[in-house]
Amino acid sequence: MKRLYQHPIITSLLVTAILLPVVAVSGGVGHGNYTLAIVLFPYAAVAVVELDQFFNSAVPMIVLALLQFPLYGTLISVGRGIVSDRIVFTAVLASHAIAVLVAVLVVYN
Repeated sequence: MKRLYQHPIITSLLVTAILLPVVAVSGGVGHGNYTLAIVLFPYAAVAVVELDQFFNSAVPMIVLALLQFPLYGTLISVGRGIVSDRIVFTAVLASHAIAVLVAVLVVYN
């Protein structure tokens, strides 16, 4: 477990590989519940709602979902050299929480 903590980019790639199939199954290929997808991948959820009126937004949604957690891992890895771990984790968690709130407002309104 300590090795995963020391390598946030690798950990984020593993998390993405685990969570994407979970979200796909919970979505039921269009017939399920998207709450888990909105909470875990809020940027992709907002992209679907906002871009779907212009074109099929499946590809941007998948790209955003694939990049979200590796970007978090990169931010944590880079931020560790600048400020303390607690500040970096709090900033990433806060930005994700704000994105979830925005996604919930956009998707359900």
